[in-house]
Amino acid sequence: LLLAALLAAALPAVAQHKRIVAYADRESALYAVNEPIRFEISFVDVPEQKFKDPPPGGFTAIAGVPIDWTLTGDGGYSRTGTVVSAEEPVAVEAALPRPGFVLLKLTAREDGGEPYERLAGAGVEPAAIVSGTNDPADFDAFWADRLAKLRARKPAVTESNITAEADRAAASVYDVRIDDGTVAATGILTVPADAQPGRHAAVISFGGASWIGSSPAVKQAADLNAIIFRMNIHDTKNTVTPDEIAELRRRPDIAGYFAKNADDLEQYIPVTVFLRIVRSLDYLKARPEWNGKTLVAAGPSFGGAQSIVSAALDPQVTLCLPGGAAMCDHLGHLNDQKEGWPHLLKRPEYKSDPARFEKVVRAAPYYDAANFARRVRCETVFSVGFIDTVCPPTSVYAAFNNVPSARKRMINAPTAGHGDSLRLGDEVTVAYPGDWP
Repeated sequence: LLLAALLAAALPAVAQHKRIVAYADRESALYAVNEPIRFEISFVDVPEQKFKDPPPGGFTAIAGVPIDWTLTGDGGYSRTGTVVSAEEPVAVEAALPRPGFVLLKLTAREDGGEPYERLAGAGVEPAAIVSGTNDPADFDAFWADRLAKLRARKPAVTESNITAEADRAAASVYDVRIDDGTVAATGILTVPADAQPGRHAAVISFGGASWIGSSPAVKQAADLNAIIFRMNIHDTKNTVTPDEIAELRRRPDIAGYFAKNADDLEQYIPVTVFLRIVRSLDYLKARPEWNGKTLVAAGPSFGGAQSIVSAALDPQVTLCLPGGAAMCDHLGHLNDQKEGWPHLLKRPEYKSDPARFEKVVRAAPYYDAANFARRVRCETVFSVGFIDTVCPPTSVYAAFNNVPSARKRMINAPTAGHGDSLRLGDEVTVAYPGDWP
């Protein structure tokens, strides 16, 4: 329930009822190295547009439509071709000679109209994927030095009660600012109604890269009987209007922050975001309601990366829930595999300048969720979409496989892309140690 509440994102409605559907021939979409992978493809008409993927057989197949396909995968795997739809599914086959993922992209046009597109994916021994990003020898010293400087500065905490009248029976809501003059952390804290000292779990949750501001978590706090702090990624006010969000995204320290100064180890902007996380955790743990035992970090995409950073930098985090985590395996190209967002080495400003490129190569490992994952000792549940092109599944598994704790699980969602939600009733496979129910 916590994963669904914190990681879900609604899917947009699609007007057309015709579409391509494609499924791996194995429900798990998991295969062995060099094992044939068969994708079954149809061009269909569906009776209603309720879900992204109709179940096999839950549609009317349309024959005679050419469908172009491209297969790509780790290790430089690449093939292209065309199939023609039929009343029965047609097949495209693949095989990968190494651990990783393959992605099938399909495009069709009917009567010269707008293109129909579809993705399908499969994993090949993903538990054996190895991160291409090195682990710097001074990684721990680098972050210990920054945390020591952070905690040497005493912050001023401002809390304003902003509880809406309609929410008072369920929770109290506070607008929070924690400012030490150098790093300011902001967010909205939600506390269950009638909360008691020392009785409640604490949750810190993070938004994706484009999020500005924060929001209350009244229903989640009441349902979980937990105090929840939704951290604002940036130093802005927490409650913002759509017009203000658009304006803030143009602010120099926010516009393109995820790639700005990536060639400067000391000035890459996520350093401040990660310190903001630690400051927020310290604040949350100091709340009198916290039970001193259960501390959860959760979020999707860039929020997934922040969840991993939380658990790596604060040993009191007891459960880490990263969904489709970003910032994983920045240097995946060194192992000839897909790296995660923000795809630093593909950015034109770095790719076109050899000197800056090499500086990014040196700095990126200190900000790589795959390296932070090596420091995660708590229970951890990742989730990954096999057709996620923003945070490719290879990069997410590169981080997951680095987590040393045996108490870790991966939720595989073979038909999920970036931002798709796991809804009750979705069929997913869960990889976890047999002794951990």
